[in-house]
Amino acid sequence: MSIEQYSHLALYVCFFRLLHSGHLFGEQTSEIANQLIVQFYKDVEIFYKNSLTFKLHLHLHLSSMYNTHGALCHLGCFSQESLIGFVSDNHHGSRFHGNSIIHFYNIDFCLHDKKKQNTVVDGPCDPTDTPRNSYGYLKEFHSRVCGCDHFVLCVKAYRRYIIHQRMYHSLLYTKRQSSISYIVQYISTFNDPKKRFGIVDLFFISNGFSYAAIKYYPFKQLYSEFFQGSSYYQLLKEPIDRLYFVLDKCYCELEIVSVERILNHCIVIEKKHYLLVTNILSYNEHD
Repeated sequence: MSIEQYSHLALYVCFFRLLHSGHLFGEQTSEIANQLIVQFYKDVEIFYKNSLTFKLHLHLHLSSMYNTHGALCHLGCFSQESLIGFVSDNHHGSRFHGNSIIHFYNIDFCLHDKKKQNTVVDGPCDPTDTPRNSYGYLKEFHSRVCGCDHFVLCVKAYRRYIIHQRMYHSLLYTKRQSSISYIVQYISTFNDPKKRFGIVDLFFISNGFSYAAIKYYPFKQLYSEFFQGSSYYQLLKEPIDRLYFVLDKCYCELEIVSVERILNHCIVIEKKHYLLVTNILSYNEHD
């Protein structure tokens, strides 16, 4: 693909991600997204011949839907088809279709209301047998923060941790296999709101407080720099730099942060000279 076609497609991707979740630009989110889809729609036949379909035209109205009903991740596209399917499955050959539908619809609602909701309790999972003495930074941190003489009894290490009812993995969790599920977005301190990215080495509890040891990966460059040769650069620059991040492949320091500072999981694409990272803005957004 040429840089122009690649950038044109990026307009569509950023448009959907902005409207789908996150409210990255506050009240201006829908306005910025609308600018992207209008330009995409205007130039679509330059790259895709005879592709100006009615479905594509309907995309121009999604920004209005966002303003009226909120992020698209909260909207279902097929609720009417689900209802029609439910009706067809439950008429049971009766001549009194209305009464039959209402009867089984009420049964379905009663059963749904009686379902027990599974609640996930935040906290550590999978204590590890790895000797804590194997990690020099744990001993150093313990002596600086706690100061007791019972390091082995005081510090407990874990492979996984549930934060805000979401499971997070560390490098110690080998059952993740090839999944890159241990890179997170976090803030270093509550006084510094700047967001950072890193790999969770392990989770641990010391003196009753929970921490994550995170290898911090610094920013390598802005992702928008890849699009500088495109005529769409100015449109893409701001949204794409808020959605995608280019990191160095080597971490520069190891930070110990409280687990409350971990914000969300990240999706990572490993390239030859860098890591391309995007954080999950809404858990309805990705599989």
